[in-house]
Amino acid sequence: MKSLIEVAFLVAASSAMWANPVTWYLSNVTFNDGGRAVGSFVYDADTKTVSSINIQTTPGATTVSGASAIAGGNYSVLIPSAAVAPDLIFMSGSTVGQTFRRLALLVPNTLSNSGGAVQVTQNSLEGFCNTQLCTGFLAGTTRSITSGLLVAASSTSPRTWYFSGTFDDGGQAIGSFVYDATSNTYSSVDIATTAGTTFAASRYQNVLAPTSTASQIVFAAQLPAIAGTRALLLFPSSALANADMTVTSVGAATETTCAATACATFSATGRVLTNFSLSTTRPSNYTKIVSQVADGGPWQTGLLITNLTDNPASYAITFSQDDGTPFPFPGIGSYQAATVPARGVSFLTSTGAPSLVQGWAKVDGGNNFSVTSLFTQKAANAGGDQQGSAIADAQGTTSISIPYDYIGAVVGLALTNPSQSPVTVLAVGYDETGRILMTDSSVILPANGHTAFAFTGKPGYSALVNHRGLLRLFAIQGGAPPYTGINALLLKFLPNNSFATVGVANQ
Repeated sequence: MKSLIEVAFLVAASSAMWANPVTWYLSNVTFNDGGRAVGSFVYDADTKTVSSINIQTTPGATTVSGASAIAGGNYSVLIPSAAVAPDLIFMSGSTVGQTFRRLALLVPNTLSNSGGAVQVTQNSLEGFCNTQLCTGFLAGTTRSITSGLLVAASSTSPRTWYFSGTFDDGGQAIGSFVYDATSNTYSSVDIATTAGTTFAASRYQNVLAPTSTASQIVFAAQLPAIAGTRALLLFPSSALANADMTVTSVGAATETTCAATACATFSATGRVLTNFSLSTTRPSNYTKIVSQVADGGPWQTGLLITNLTDNPASYAITFSQDDGTPFPFPGIGSYQAATVPARGVSFLTSTGAPSLVQGWAKVDGGNNFSVTSLFTQKAANAGGDQQGSAIADAQGTTSISIPYDYIGAVVGLALTNPSQSPVTVLAVGYDETGRILMTDSSVILPANGHTAFAFTGKPGYSALVNHRGLLRLFAIQGGAPPYTGINALLLKFLPNNSFATVGVANQ
């Protein structure tokens, strides 16, 4: 195998990018009236600066007016005088004044770049500003925080690595894995290689241990590995560490087969990666989510995966059902990976099942693609088949807003949890005047879970029937950060069975 490794393409340099700022997430932050605060911000303890603020608060249980001080707000601005933690005071607009909400998150200790968990003190408040400088609160408008944490991943925690490359036979590789340098262990491996002139497509979800180290990784397509098992060998020129970094050079990267049981030796034939990227920085829009797929009975779903680049690009798509487990979507399967030519389109269409099945789809490699779902309801009415489409969303967000119209129609909602931990989805519903009709109605989704329902069939949501207005969804997440968020899609059905999909606004 050595001769095959030696012909691997060498990229010019390697670099390590160490990122000091830490993303802090609000975890189970609760007000004394039952309202919640969710979201995140980035804090750099070295420069004492706050950035990327995205925090929302929900109304109290008895709040009626969406304009009241305790009706919740969106926070994206830090009051300049409060730029040094532990006093983090956020404002709901770019101009100060008494018409703006203020959120004071007070913590007993200064935040650091090491991550961890910090208690939010119970003298933290939300309300309306009392002066033009927003230095305090208007009397009688505030509510206090009774519990909650600010949490951030440790600076020495295991890292998720994102991998991509192109083989010398035209095939490509894309995927990710988690590596813990402290224990020298790999987990959550999911890498796809697409077909080329030498090899067919394969999927890697295993690592050979103890063969693999920080500088030598051997992925196996199956365990136990036997002679003929596909293997993917990566030899990063910089040892992987529990730090933010990017490796742009590889000593060798090949796909081959095991020549003996347990992959003790490898075949002398295979294909070589001619370019290579391995980074802890998640590519922008790397994952796209299709929040609803359905097949069977009158329903059929098609997926259009369009390559937006002028180079071949690869994707991997996984289908999951309501309980979070993968399932074979009729006509497509539970998993598929492919390379799409420059400006090309991959068409995937379900083929029909004896009974209705539903779930959601995840497309990795989505940064290079536009993903459209096309829903067909066969023989919906006298006009024949009816179709609707939706554009897939980037993976996960803390808060979602969707307009709804349940007057003379039936409205359904699809919810997706693309994270590896259970999530609670809180819902707040308004009518078109901003009056609050529903507060804190929650749905719990398992890891990778999904649900779809009509408002009439869900406790709390029935309060929105015969109204139109705004539905807001908030992700209350468990597990360890970083948090992924949620995705959603709204569907509206008219009495003649024609339907339309309504896209969401991710906040």
